[in-house]
Amino acid sequence: MIDTIDNFLPEKDFQYIVDWTLSESTKWSFIERANKESKTNSEYMFAHNFLNTAINNTPGGLFYEGADEIPKLIMSNTGKRHAGKSIALFRAKANLYTRDNKHKELSYHKDVYGEGEKDWMTLLYYVNTNNGYTDFKNGEKCESVANRAVIFPACIEHQTVTQTDTPVRFNININYKIL
Repeated sequence: MIDTIDNFLPEKDFQYIVDWTLSESTKWSFIERANKESKTNSEYMFAHNFLNTAINNTPGGLFYEGADEIPKLIMSNTGKRHAGKSIALFRAKANLYTRDNKHKELSYHKDVYGEGEKDWMTLLYYVNTNNGYTDFKNGEKCESVANRAVIFPACIEHQTVTQTDTPVRFNININYKIL
């Protein structure tokens, strides 16, 4: 149900994403609460939105021209996993978490709520290695390892646990449906 894949992308694609996250031209927005279940404003993060078909009334839900480049690059490697089936993207965003003095849990949540939530999948792509991780309510844990992907049903409750060993933690969250 929770599938972890190391060395998910070819090295050149992985390096392209690393360079993009570290680029001064990449714009990050402050998000006061990391998710709708966050209890306090100390559960903050920074995000870069690529697309969201639920709130953005543009073709493909894109936030800017070319915003689907990185999500498509990541999703191009899932074709083998989904036996050539078509995929519909719902939301894609990059997350940036700053270092904490101790690990901080950022509240369990689901990535998709409501009718049909069981039809959606989440792909978390880890851009850098650090001691932060994704904690699943069922007790499983996925450590943040560069070029690792974890794929799971979007209705599974999970939470980010912040890192203490690196200045920033980057991951990319993509929610999609297999058609």
